[in-house]
Amino acid sequence: NDENALGSKESPFLTIQKAVDSASENDTVVLFPGDHKSGGMEVVDETSHKKYRTRVSIDKRLTLRSLSGRAGRDETRIVGEWDTTPGEYPRGMGPNAVKCAEVRTAAAGTRFEGITFCNGSTPYHDGTDIIPTRGGGVNIWGVDEGFAYFAD
Repeated sequence: NDENALGSKESPFLTIQKAVDSASENDTVVLFPGDHKSGGMEVVDETSHKKYRTRVSIDKRLTLRSLSGRAGRDETRIVGEWDTTPGEYPRGMGPNAVKCAEVRTAAAGTRFEGITFCNGSTPYHDGTDIIPTRGGGVNIWGVDEGFAYFAD
């Protein structure tokens, strides 16, 4: 679990968020193969200031990579979650949905290596209303050239 784990290969953290929070700028966070679907922290949209949920929020430059490196993309997945409220939102995109990951503006240069993002969903906010029409794989704030790197 996250409270007693050391963040080592022998004693890994339960959530990716705990590993990210424990890492220093420019560190590498290594993910074991498997479906990473624990966590679901609430964060605030940098533009609309509305709240939504994500598996991991990255606020410093890091590398997140599969233990298997780039070859691990088929076995190391960050899995989001659809809103399953009956009849409320199309395609699972509602306020209870969980996006896979977000990279905050301060995390320019973050790298993802050998990781697949799947089943993420989240509502889109137009500043006043929740509009359930956008997906939720990886949200990248402050998009500039070279902001985040994805390697398969």
